[in-house]
Amino acid sequence: MYESYYQGLPGRAGALLASGIFGWHSETAIHVLRVVLAGVFDELPGLTVIVGYMGEMLPFMLGRMDDVLMSRGLDPISETIVDKGYITTSGIFHISPFLNALTVFGADRILFSVDHPHSANAPARKFLDALPLSPADKVKIAHGNADRILKLNVQT
Repeated sequence: MYESYYQGLPGRAGALLASGIFGWHSETAIHVLRVVLAGVFDELPGLTVIVGYMGEMLPFMLGRMDDVLMSRGLDPISETIVDKGYITTSGIFHISPFLNALTVFGADRILFSVDHPHSANAPARKFLDALPLSPADKVKIAHGNADRILKLNVQT
């Protein structure tokens, strides 16, 4: 796949396209979709996943995926992905993808993260501070959800 999709572009463009521009994200989304479509969550009902980079494009595509599956007589998958998944902000510090993710996953299923060393802390913190959320939802995303799902013993 690498040769077909990413080689032959000038300079470092192919390597960047294969990694942080798009490739990592699309391939991770495909892996998540394969887990769902293979019935892994049915076999392991207690399993949950944490998907990085604002859900690896899944929040944007879930409606379309359900439409295509249902038009072919198959079960939708968005409910499984949302019920069994959490997403992180890691490295995507833009409001429009966040709002899309928030609409799809809700404030209880998003975890703030930075993506160190690929992303700097300062822009991540600026993004977190600027999110148009209630104080309670901001606390959930900043650390509360991670504390809860990872069972962190946080001393305040």
